[in-house]
Amino acid sequence: MQQPDKITGVIAVMDGRDGTCDVILNGQMIGKYHVQIKYGDQNIVGSPFGVDVYYGKTGVTSNLSDITVNAPFPLKVQRGEIVHLTISMSQKTSSGPIYCEYVTATITQPDKITGVLTSTDNRDGTCNVTVHGQMIGEYQIGVYYYYKEIVPSPLSLTVEQATTTDNPNIIDVPKWLTKEDTLKLIITSYTYNGEEETLPCAKIYANIDLPDMTTLTRTITSNTNGTCSLAMNIDIEGKYRFSVSMANQHIEGSPFQVV
Repeated sequence: MQQPDKITGVIAVMDGRDGTCDVILNGQMIGKYHVQIKYGDQNIVGSPFGVDVYYGKTGVTSNLSDITVNAPFPLKVQRGEIVHLTISMSQKTSSGPIYCEYVTATITQPDKITGVLTSTDNRDGTCNVTVHGQMIGEYQIGVYYYYKEIVPSPLSLTVEQATTTDNPNIIDVPKWLTKEDTLKLIITSYTYNGEEETLPCAKIYANIDLPDMTTLTRTITSNTNGTCSLAMNIDIEGKYRFSVSMANQHIEGSPFQVV
C-alpha cells in the first residue's frame, strides 16, 4: 500500500474462517491510497487499485465560494515582517464550520524554492496561515481547503528592504485578571520630539501562549488615533504569555505574562 504522502507499507491479511480473507484499510490520511494485493507473487484480479479518502466530518462545506481568504491588501511588507492570512466562512452563509486541519498553503519564494505552510486554529471559527517575509522579492502563495484552491488565491506578496522606524511600546499592561475579564492592551509610539505618531497596526501581531499549552495568533486593531489595541477574553484560569512583535522583533514591553 502507498499512502497519499507516498509512504509505503504492508497491510495485514485476516482469515475470515469461511474460505475468504479480509484486508482492512484504515483511511486516516486524506487523499489517494494505492493498494496492491497479491497471491504468491502475482496480482489478483482487480489489483492494483486506488482508494480515495475524503473528509468525513458532518457540516464540512463542499462549496468553496463559502470560504474566503482575508489578507491585508496590497500584500506588501518590509523584510522581516510577518503576514497573517485568515481563512473564514463567508458571513452570508451558514453551511458549517471550517476544519483547519484541511487548510494548507503552498509558497514559492523569490528564489523559486517552494514549500508548504500549515494552518493554525484561531478558536473563533477561523484559521490562520502565517507567512514570514525573510527574503526580498515576490512570493506566490496558494491557499487550499481540502486540496481545492480558495479565492482570491493565488496571492502575490512583495517583500521590500526594511526601513528604520521608531519603537512602539505597550502601555498599561495588567499583572493579573480574573476569569471572564477582557484583556485590553494599547500600543503606541513616539517620535524623538515626544509627539505621538501613527503606527502600522496591520504589521503588528501577538502570539499568546495559553495555560492549556496551546498558542493563538491575534492581529492588532487600529484605533484610528495613531495607536493600536488588542482585546482578548480571558476564559481559562492560569498563566498567559504574550509576545507582541513588529518586523519580527519584540516591541518594548514584550513579552509579558498575565495571571
